[in-house]
This record gives sequence, C-alpha cells and structure tokens, in this order.
Amino acid sequence: MESPAGMERHDDGDNETAAAVADGDARRLSWGIFLLAAGSAAFFSALAISESAFTSKNDIGPRAFPMALSAGLVIGGLVEVVLALRGRPARKSPGDRRGWHDPRLRKVVVLGSVVAAYVTLIPLAGFSLATVAMGTGMTRWLGARWTTGGGFAVALVIAIQLLFGQLFQVQLPAGRLGLPF
Repeated sequence: MESPAGMERHDDGDNETAAAVADGDARRLSWGIFLLAAGSAAFFSALAISESAFTSKNDIGPRAFPMALSAGLVIGGLVEVVLALRGRPARKSPGDRRGWHDPRLRKVVVLGSVVAAYVTLIPLAGFSLATVAMGTGMTRWLGARWTTGGGFAVALVIAIQLLFGQLFQVQLPAGRLGLPF
C-alpha cells in the first residue's frame, strides 16, 4: 500500500515503534512535570525559611541553597517538557534492558537502603556509632575487608569529630545511648 506522499507504508512494525516513541514522550513529559512541581514546591518552601539573627547583610543566608536546588529542578523540568513536546524520546539506559536483574540497580537500592537505615539509626545510637556501623557495612558490601572498612569508618568519625566537634563547635547527635564520642 502506498501513502499519499508516494512512499510505501509498512504496518508490521511502525505501530509498535510509534507506540514506543509515544510512551517515551509521555514518560519524559510526566517526569518534566514532576520536576517542575517538585522544584516549585521546594522554591516556595524555601521562601518560608526565616533569616537567622546572627547573619550579616553579606551572608547569603539559609534560603540560598534550597532555592538554588529548586531552580535546578525547575530548569531540568523545563528541559524535559520541551524535549518531550518536540518529540525527542528519552534515551534508554542500560538498566531499562535488564530491569531489576541489573546488578548496578541492586547496588543503588541496597546503598540507598543503608543510608535510610543510617538516618534512622543516628537518633538511637548517636552519630559516631551509626557512622562507624554504616561506613564499615557499606565498604564491606562494596568489597573491602572488615579491617579496612572498619579502619576507614573509624578514621572518618575521628576526622569529623575533630573538624566539626572541636574546631567548629558543632554538637553531633549523641543518641539515646549518650556516648561521649
């Protein structure tokens, strides 16, 4: 069958390709809208942050970083929406082909879960103990020996305690255990 432009039309795979492109456009458009909404919400939330009493006129204040991040989200969202409306489907990532069976995706999920557990553990065990546990566990999971991972984690805690606890006088969470370090 010929199309009006005189070119042959093949129905066997064109519909599947068009559906895949439309699905990619829809995903890209919805991702862009999500980024726009999240960036806008973050921006208006950042406006509600009050200036602290000890900031000077030349200090950028506590709103600057959240507002910069929200601007990045809005810009990224605009780019995604424009590309989706122009018909440029998102490129497939290597994880799209393998799904949950991709070992890289599993690493990201496990490391994200460890960070979530770490944030949950800080109020209970305190910063030092939670950081040593998380640092040792993560480095061990990534292939380091227990001694190497533990040594790294202890060195990290000591460095942070010296820098923030002693030099900057920032009180790090002691947790319910109330450990002095």
